[in-house]
Amino acid sequence: MPWVLRGSVANHRATCGARRGCGALPVVGAALTAFAQVPILPGLENTLATARSHPSEKGKRPMRRCRTTTGFRSPAFALTLLIASTTLLAGAASAAVQAPEGFTALFNGTDLAGWKGLLKGPYDNPAKRAKLSADELAKLQKQADENMRAHWKVVDGALTFDGKGHSLCTAKDYGDFEMLVDWKIQDGGDSGIYLRGAPQVQIWDTSRTNVGAQVGSGGLYNNKKNPSKPLKKVDKPIGQWNTFRIIMVGQRVTVYLNGELVVDNVLMENYWERNKPIYPTGQIELQSHGSVLQFRNVFIREILTAKEKEAGFVPLFNGADLAGWKGLLKGPYDNPAKRATLSADELAMLQKQADENMRAHWKVVDGALTFDGKGHSLCTAKDYGDFEMLVDWKIQDGGDSGIYLRGAPQVQIWDTSRTNVGAQVGSGGLYNNKKNPSKPKKKADKPIGQWNTFRITMIGERVTVILNGALIVDNVIMENYWERDKPIYPTGQIELQSHGSVLQFRNVFIREIPREKPKNELTRKEQREGFVQLFNGKDHTGWVGNTQGYAVRDGVLVCDPAAGGGGNLYTADEYGDFIFRFEFRLTPGANNGLGIRTPLNVNAAYQGMELQILDNTSPRYTGWLKDYQHHGSIYGVVPAKTGYLKPVGEWNYEEVTAKGKQITIKLNGATIVDADIEKASTPKTLDGQKHPGLERAKGHIGFCGHGDYLEFRNIRVKSLD
Repeated sequence: MPWVLRGSVANHRATCGARRGCGALPVVGAALTAFAQVPILPGLENTLATARSHPSEKGKRPMRRCRTTTGFRSPAFALTLLIASTTLLAGAASAAVQAPEGFTALFNGTDLAGWKGLLKGPYDNPAKRAKLSADELAKLQKQADENMRAHWKVVDGALTFDGKGHSLCTAKDYGDFEMLVDWKIQDGGDSGIYLRGAPQVQIWDTSRTNVGAQVGSGGLYNNKKNPSKPLKKVDKPIGQWNTFRIIMVGQRVTVYLNGELVVDNVLMENYWERNKPIYPTGQIELQSHGSVLQFRNVFIREILTAKEKEAGFVPLFNGADLAGWKGLLKGPYDNPAKRATLSADELAMLQKQADENMRAHWKVVDGALTFDGKGHSLCTAKDYGDFEMLVDWKIQDGGDSGIYLRGAPQVQIWDTSRTNVGAQVGSGGLYNNKKNPSKPKKKADKPIGQWNTFRITMIGERVTVILNGALIVDNVIMENYWERDKPIYPTGQIELQSHGSVLQFRNVFIREIPREKPKNELTRKEQREGFVQLFNGKDHTGWVGNTQGYAVRDGVLVCDPAAGGGGNLYTADEYGDFIFRFEFRLTPGANNGLGIRTPLNVNAAYQGMELQILDNTSPRYTGWLKDYQHHGSIYGVVPAKTGYLKPVGEWNYEEVTAKGKQITIKLNGATIVDADIEKASTPKTLDGQKHPGLERAKGHIGFCGHGDYLEFRNIRVKSLD
């Protein structure tokens, strides 16, 4: 509501000793008009109320008269008030959309940007909506948006519904998230918040006892098998603002209302399809139910994006308890090699002790795994091989921790002010490495007390770490701390290390990367069609060039920079028109290329053609990568469609067809390039460089190494010459 200063000019006239000719009045009037438009922000009402009744400096009575130079009679003072009012107005608008740390605003405080109308029934049902054609959906969405604009307005910085239309929806779908929202209803009000398009976190006037509203708002109203009512009633009186904090991870929902826990990690049922679990992603909806509603301060923090959920990430921590975790055995059996020597009975006895220690010192506080600094480390109950892990962490002053991978230390976490132990380099390094890099590439830690986010990828012996969006460990070999003469263990538990300081972890997710036995053989269909195998899985037969840099390991052709994998490896034979098929597996940020129709020992990108092989999703390339440099592009000449690479660590399948000037590239079944290179390079190429290789009719096929680790297998070709 606006600051109640309307009428203050009249009040000024009533109390001004000058009565007539007060030069402040016109300017004060303008100032007060500006002030009157300022929406009240949370916590501001008391401040303004105090300002309205503030006593004079002597503290005895309100100011009654205008003074010549210091009171309201001074135009200069009034002008100051006007400037202050304008500043407050601008500040209020800014503050209205200032999101808490880690959150983004779903509502900008000004208009309906980022929102859309809910389709009218039956297409408010996501399952039925999914059956619409693109044209049908567009037509119905247009109608819904018209309805939205008619009945949803922004009034005094709040999303306001007049009670006559349909629900309001986010334009974007969400997976796992944490949401903050203020809401206010009138007498008899009824509403709710739909999560992933399904009802609902309930909002209602608790005096409506005829429908059971006396239990309070916040419950999962449409649940039948699982709890539907809130744990307690904590609604504020009608007409006052309430605040929800809603956390949704997987199928489970936690709700805080006005700071009180009202729904505790309850499974949310699928109202639309009772025999199915809740949808993995979907829109968030502010439900209309025929009553006037208001929403403001709507913020969201994506815990797991829709894309990450589709990639196969699952929670390691459910946000409620220690399910899926166990305590670390005390030394010397924190060492996996020594732990493996224990008998089953010995292991069970020591694990029981470790779990008791875990329960004493690790708790779930406000949805975070919290360590009190006095016990031992926390471990996953399951062992993992190759994986990608997401985890938020927070430490206090002097904090020291780390994340053990496959039971071995460690991705480092520490207070970077501890310069006496070298912590100024930042967190995220492979601290226990001796031969390979142990320090992060840069310091990317947030200030102590703020949440940090790791993205850790481990494939084979190699680890990549991204901290707060910055690449700090780039595909580095992780050494075996426990047995220095052996490589890192192929599988093992993940550990959250204790080091005598208070720690917190949340949003812990993992995506297991499958290890497949390589196949280097032709299908029967390929045999009939005339394909030949170019890589036998055993040696470099049929290949020339930098054979040392491309090692053959377990049926895979490995471009290994540690072995000099920065050069080129070519087919011994030349090809003109052909179909070339191969599989490749990227590591984070990996860069290579496929040279075609190229001579030996030249820059294939210009003297032949180079088709990009690149993890263009890596932050290594953020902000500078050209369209013609993304994966699959004909370098400098033709850009490829993006979005078809599989997640890093998984095998991709690619097919390249060259017929004269026509080059077609398919990635994982999708055509990403289909271009006539003569037309594409006329009048000039995209990079503005000369590419004489575009005129070549024949040449070698080769892998062009750029100093990064990646793998190839199942390489075959069919000549069309």
